[in-house]
Amino acid sequence: MAWKLVMPKLGLTMETGKVGSWRKKEGDPVKKGEVVADILTEKIEYELESPADGILFKILVPEGEEVAPGTVIGIVAALGETLSEADIEKLSEPEEVEGEEDKPEVETPQVAQESVEKKTPARIFASPAAKKLAKELGVDLSMVKGTGPRGRITKEDVIKFADSQKKEEVTGPQTPKPTPSEKFIPFEGIRATIKKRLTQAWQAPRVAETVEVDATNLVRFREKVKNRWPDVKISYNDILMKAIANVLRDYSYMNGIVREDGIELVDTINLGMAVDTEKGLVSPVIKRADEKSLVEIAREARRLAEKARSGKLEFQDLEGGTFSVSNLGAYELDWFTPVLNPPQIAIIGIGAIKDRPVVINGGLHVRPTVKLTLVFDHRAVDGAPAAAFLKGLKDYLEKLQEL
Repeated sequence: MAWKLVMPKLGLTMETGKVGSWRKKEGDPVKKGEVVADILTEKIEYELESPADGILFKILVPEGEEVAPGTVIGIVAALGETLSEADIEKLSEPEEVEGEEDKPEVETPQVAQESVEKKTPARIFASPAAKKLAKELGVDLSMVKGTGPRGRITKEDVIKFADSQKKEEVTGPQTPKPTPSEKFIPFEGIRATIKKRLTQAWQAPRVAETVEVDATNLVRFREKVKNRWPDVKISYNDILMKAIANVLRDYSYMNGIVREDGIELVDTINLGMAVDTEKGLVSPVIKRADEKSLVEIAREARRLAEKARSGKLEFQDLEGGTFSVSNLGAYELDWFTPVLNPPQIAIIGIGAIKDRPVVINGGLHVRPTVKLTLVFDHRAVDGAPAAAFLKGLKDYLEKLQEL
């Protein structure tokens, strides 16, 4: 018996996935549940496991190639089993697959979905063998009529089309794609998503506002609670995220999504938490942060950060964010301007807590302060309401006694 290795559909919006690497070679033994390939998408990196014990009989999609969900990328066969070309051709038929998370936290309005569907180019259904041969012969698969099941293009269809051409197509020399090295890092996987998202963010009419907060009570509160729970040490970031989530309840116009045709304000407060990893910046989401206690936020933040740094984030860990937080205080930055995380309305950047000179009642004093910078999409909110939210957060933190 043989089993298919299929490109999974990791979420509703996934259109293609790339085989980042094969961990096994053709003929290598595999165990059920053993990782055989690394899959790259725009959002996550996914480990594809073998469905059974046997051998990796055939690799149908090479490393670096992007294919649609449902495409058969490899075949696992039982030990001692032999498969013919016809068997492989039959097994390589694409499958209809459903996403693991077909319903994101924040649903896209029907109008937006229809516009996306209209712009999506028609997919060409062809077997891996047909695609490979078409590439070798310089055949445009969109010109080939498929005779396989559901109109799928087979290897024989490509041969017949090539033979029918009166003139041989001549293709010019192509510049070879640079290979990843210390001097060249390709835009793929997480890096490709960063490129895409930052380009989108830069196109939005964004505004930045900064406020300096007296952190005296924040420091006192952290000293009081940092060791309150034995399994997790409370950080300033945990406290600040909980405070931001609480304040957002009173300024709901800051919590939402910018759509093509309007602004969608969201009832649930889902905080995107910027995490730096070896492969780039990711923003896992703490769902319903305002409903969680301080220790629950701390535990969830540690769990998501560990998954991010070990490359284990799943689709549901990254979806549904309505407001983002980025903290670079550990790098001793006084303040910085974070980049929007589209399609969210706003993001807040947190600097280092430092002793600074402040004037109180006409006298000069030294107090711990922290600078918060709010960056927001001006299409969704104006400067004065955004400043009101920032002042509300400042007042909340300066009076902080308990969360």
